[in-house]
Amino acid sequence: MSNIIGLNQRIPINVMEEAIKAMLAGAYSREWAMQHLEREISGANRIAKAVSELNSAVINNPQKKYIMDNGEKILEAMQYKPDKTLILVGLINSSFPIGYHTTSVMGKYFHVQELVSKALIAEKIGAMYAYNKSLDNALYRVLPMFIEAGLISRPQKGVYSKNTLEPHTAESVDVYRKSFFINNPNVRKDYPLEDSPYWEFLQG
Repeated sequence: MSNIIGLNQRIPINVMEEAIKAMLAGAYSREWAMQHLEREISGANRIAKAVSELNSAVINNPQKKYIMDNGEKILEAMQYKPDKTLILVGLINSSFPIGYHTTSVMGKYFHVQELVSKALIAEKIGAMYAYNKSLDNALYRVLPMFIEAGLISRPQKGVYSKNTLEPHTAESVDVYRKSFFINNPNVRKDYPLEDSPYWEFLQG
């Protein structure tokens, strides 16, 4: 996949969760998105960008068919906190490569240390995207989304720790796993993903 940032506005995670449920119920629309995002975001331009990003993350997600085909099991999985985290992060990373790369970079360093700084993440991501203000802004969007989703915590400003996830359902793991292969289309499907930094959050 090309290294396009493609994340122009933070998506409130609580709205994204409700949007998944609305999509499965056949109730999602642009009007639904506008109504719910207006409660969380101010400014017409920011709301419009958030609607576009929410559409990308949910209704236009590469994993939409899988979510729709397994709707009841996805809703059941989302009742468990770690499973909901995997589903939300998996969908974000399926639509926004910046999310996938950020997760992978964090996983690499969490494997050898308990804390990872925003500066280190920016340095390593910058080598992929060419560091600029747009990348900095994207990290300020995606990192809070990961905190809200439960993937990471922020014990102090600019410093992050991982939350080890112990999922209850196969479907949540499938969504997360599929997000890896969406970002690595040339990797064989039997690749041992457990050896990848992307899998670090599922390992104690």
